[in-house]
Amino acid sequence: ESIMQLIRAASMPTDQTAVEDTLNHAITRAHQTFNFQQQQQQQSSSIVEQEKCHELQTNLIGVIESSLAVLGGEGQQKIAEKSRDIMHILFSILQSSNTAAHQDCLRTAGLLAASLGRSFSTYMSVLWPYLARSLQDTESGTSYITAVLTVSDVTRALEEEIYNYCDEIVSNLLKALSSPNVESRAKPPTLSAIGDIALAISGKFVRYSEPVLNVMQQATQFEMPITEPEAKILRNELWEGLLTAYSGIIIGLKASSSQQQFDDCVIKHTSTMITFILKIAGTYQNSLLVARGGGGGVLSGNPSSESSATLQGALPFGSSSSTTTTSNSAMFRRERHSMEAVLRASCDLLGDIAAGCSLSSVQRLLKVPLIEALLNSCSISPTFNDKTKEAAQMARQRIFGVTSSHFSY
Repeated sequence: ESIMQLIRAASMPTDQTAVEDTLNHAITRAHQTFNFQQQQQQQSSSIVEQEKCHELQTNLIGVIESSLAVLGGEGQQKIAEKSRDIMHILFSILQSSNTAAHQDCLRTAGLLAASLGRSFSTYMSVLWPYLARSLQDTESGTSYITAVLTVSDVTRALEEEIYNYCDEIVSNLLKALSSPNVESRAKPPTLSAIGDIALAISGKFVRYSEPVLNVMQQATQFEMPITEPEAKILRNELWEGLLTAYSGIIIGLKASSSQQQFDDCVIKHTSTMITFILKIAGTYQNSLLVARGGGGGVLSGNPSSESSATLQGALPFGSSSSTTTTSNSAMFRRERHSMEAVLRASCDLLGDIAAGCSLSSVQRLLKVPLIEALLNSCSISPTFNDKTKEAAQMARQRIFGVTSSHFSY
């Protein structure tokens, strides 16, 4: 575990050689554990000794996972050279009784896919049975979430080559979204995976568009009880997942579908998307006013909006009590960041709708004061990052044809 922490703190490319050496050593040691396990079986070793071996394997997978995460693009050549050895280790453990390490193996496979890109297709047919098994395990929140995150990694790596697995993947994702028994925290990554799939397979997503968009429409209407900051963050993550999934579907279908096919799949759902964004804008209108440092105007007066008092504590210039604890400050930052992520995704989706849907009926839905106010506020907020401001400015240009900040209030 200490080695993993050191690896995560490594600075690239200065520490690249040290990380690569550590990766080599971890691969060698992992292979040695398999020889040791064979000896244990022959000698009928005790359960304690077997558990020690499993623990060592889990830690070694952790070192390999950390090394891949840190090396990234800098060590792509080294990762490619070692990919066969790494996948052999992962498959050996996935086949074993060391279930504690199975999730670590899937995460590591996702990182390896991200590094190898389409070359990872060599291993996909062997990995798929293990990934599918965890994807079906929706009752076990952590296992399912790990599988979904791995699906997203592999999908981005393989691009359209993931299509052969999409029937089963999408079926499981829709079941998870529709099931009340699946943990709420599993829904955001599930939605993100749908967006990744749509981007990867482009026009072929038409096959799944209707059932997916129908389930997403139901999700936009879901009202989560907000009793504490953690619930608000989870709600924001769910909203962000929906927004990014919608964007992925629009961009993916627009890329290779005919205009008629795109319109048939998407246009009837644009009102749901825009209504959802208006709901978000109404919820956060007071927070946006705090972010602008003002009050009143177009964004004010909606009784459904969340109090700006919470966000004043979350935003950098908000007032804070001297008794505020470090944990509360951390929670405020998480809440603010989750809010900004939702608003940025809202701006992205508005821009995608404007660029993809040229029908006058859709354009009229976009050109309303609350959307203009949302984009204006996100464009100039001193607390939002450049990505959020750029997303708002791009959407404003596509919808209203202006790039400069212009306010009617």
